[in-house]
Amino acid sequence: MKQLRIDLGWNRKMLAREAKVDPSIITKAEKGASISAPSAKKIADALSKGYGKEIKISEIEGLNVE
Repeated sequence: MKQLRIDLGWNRKMLAREAKVDPSIITKAEKGASISAPSAKKIADALSKGYGKEIKISEIEGLNVE
């Protein structure tokens, strides 16, 4: 997930803003901690928007969903 974010030129705060989640969720996810399915969906949707193509939760390496 971190590499996807970096490749977009986004910092954690920018991804959090795009995903409409608290920045602590991004930090938690990037450290490999489990996050809720709704938060994971929001992150996947934000990354999809950034890349202009669908990115599924299962395609985000290192993302652990509760």
